Amino acid sequence: MDANSLKIITALKAARIALNWTQQTLAAKCGVSQVSIARMESGIVSPRLSNVSKIRAALLEAGVRIVDESPEGGFTLIVDGKVFRVETPAAAE
Repeated sequence: MDANSLKIITALKAARIALNWTQQTLAAKCGVSQVSIARMESGIVSPRLSNVSKIRAALLEAGVRIVDESPEGGFTLIVDGKVFRVETPAAAE
């Protein structure tokens, strides 16, 4: 697998983990099979552009943006604060 594919896979997996999503959750959100995600994340197959596009769209909708080449040669995850918001139960009356 080439370095660019590896970087893409690493960024997508990091974003999935930042959201605390399982591969199954990501699959349901983006319409890519869990098996395809698992094979991609394990490096068995190179990422298909159509699948990467669907996964990035689901991550963006959830509040995670991947900035490529920031820093040079890498990537940065920008996570919306709502992703980490903790719901507290309503106070008992």
